Amino acid sequence: MQIDELVVFDEGSTDKTMEILLQYKDRLPMQIHQNATRLGTYRNFEKAISTCTGDYIFPADQDDFWDSQKIERIVTYLNQRPEIDVAFTDAVLVDEFGQISGKKLWSTFRFREQQQNEWKAGKSLEILLDGNRVTGCTMCLRKSFFTKISPFPSNMPSYFLHDAWMGIAASLEN
Repeated sequence: MQIDELVVFDEGSTDKTMEILLQYKDRLPMQIHQNATRLGTYRNFEKAISTCTGDYIFPADQDDFWDSQKIERIVTYLNQRPEIDVAFTDAVLVDEFGQISGKKLWSTFRFREQQQNEWKAGKSLEILLDGNRVTGCTMCLRKSFFTKISPFPSNMPSYFLHDAWMGIAASLEN
């Protein structure tokens, strides 16, 4: 499945991020933005997502590796379930060298079988209030959902990130 656009918002990288991005700009449908001032993760993701024009948005961080079937599988899942606004998955964790660590994301986030069953039984809000389980790097959201939940609340504590807000907002919607 082809991507329609890749939207990048740089928060003031001091490495070769911009140089690397510019090497790909002509090969991918990419928008590159450099913030004049640091917004922080929460606001930077909000700004980036608000710029996206596609029906489905897949947030990504600088260190993510994606399965080649990720987009197709999640879009197919959401197309079959129009009542669902946000989907998220487990992930295989890798070390700083990109080597598979043998750990899975959900087990490190206390989202094991019991919590997954409770989630399926309608207790997603209770689970999320005990700690975020919805990570941006595994998430896909509908643009129509983002429009309903933005702007993001401004009175959130600094440790509260964009993915936690979108997970809770989706839980309240369903």
